[in-house]
Amino acid sequence: MAAAEDAEADRLGAEAIEAARAYVVGRWPELAGVEPKIARRERRQAPQSTSGAKAVSPAEYVLTFRTTIQTPDGFALPRTARVTIDESGRIIKATLSK
Repeated sequence: MAAAEDAEADRLGAEAIEAARAYVVGRWPELAGVEPKIARRERRQAPQSTSGAKAVSPAEYVLTFRTTIQTPDGFALPRTARVTIDESGRIIKATLSK
């Protein structure tokens, strides 16, 4: 992992990363053993006042798992899973590319 990703992993915590990894492997076994890239992003909510300023809620983290698998007919198929989790480690959303 790069230094920025290490810092994000430290903020997020090993337990949350392991929970996301277990979720991904449970749903998509072909991604077992793939190390995720971790990115932090701020989550925005609807305006709370008439001033138009948006309130910022706690951050979310996006873990991206990327690999390439071989199809039965020999073609390479890139697979990308993204798991969004909140600061407490709760999984908010998980998607897989087709």
